[in-house]
Amino acid sequence: MGVRRAVVNEDLDRALIDRIAAGDEAAFSAFYERHARAVLAFVRDLVPEPAAAEEVAGDVMVAVWRGARRFGGRSRVSTWMLGIAHNKAIDLRRRRRLAEFPLDDAAPIPGGDDPAAIIVRSTDRATLDAAVATLSPEHREVLQLMYGFDCTQAEIAQIAGIPVATVKTRVFYAKRRLRDALDAHQNAEHIA
Repeated sequence: MGVRRAVVNEDLDRALIDRIAAGDEAAFSAFYERHARAVLAFVRDLVPEPAAAEEVAGDVMVAVWRGARRFGGRSRVSTWMLGIAHNKAIDLRRRRRLAEFPLDDAAPIPGGDDPAAIIVRSTDRATLDAAVATLSPEHREVLQLMYGFDCTQAEIAQIAGIPVATVKTRVFYAKRRLRDALDAHQNAEHIA
């Protein structure tokens, strides 16, 4: 998972969207430079094929250009943009009939580490990437939105088109599975 802190300057993003809505190509170029890499990183977690992910990310930016006039300002620009990205990635997955990954019915574990604490403990980036790769796209998505884009649970719900309760459940299971994958790797290292 390419979780990187998204560059967030809401005032600048809103100003750029207003200028894009007026047809300002320079504003679109500036917006593209600010967000294209983050959108691609987000989409790659939902669409594992690199060429398809790049196509979806490009479609997202085209949708921003075309839809800037319809941005109502009811959410952050990044929330709106990532919602577009989510929908386009899901549409592609449906068209390609990729399998959905249902949540399991495991009972909650009291306490537990926060993924940020796990990341701090993990000194091997490859180990972390391998552990994240074991998560379903839905679980990678909620963690990336929460920790990479600093989205609230309500914003994640809006982006993914799911209830906040589902976001909470996915975050819980994503953290649990990430912790389990990292623990399994650590135990394998001690045995070897």
